[in-house]
Amino acid sequence: MNSGSVTINGITDRELLTLMEVKVHHEPHLGFNPQQMQPQQAQVEGKPVPIYNNVILTWNGRPGLDAVKDLLHKLTPEEKKD
Repeated sequence: MNSGSVTINGITDRELLTLMEVKVHHEPHLGFNPQQMQPQQAQVEGKPVPIYNNVILTWNGRPGLDAVKDLLHKLTPEEKKD
């Protein structure tokens, strides 16, 4: 059985919403404890933006691993091609 965890830093409110949507769809296989998150402030275009560090996801089984891979893909911005 595949199981493990990943820690993500720099999650925005919008990305947190994406994370919660993925978790709802993969409830029995994907774990997330919001009490472990550490709120921070980042500067984006000169404005303070709330971000979260220490966002820990855990999974068990192949469906959970696939959910984490899907989430990381959604959180990773596409590179612009010139």
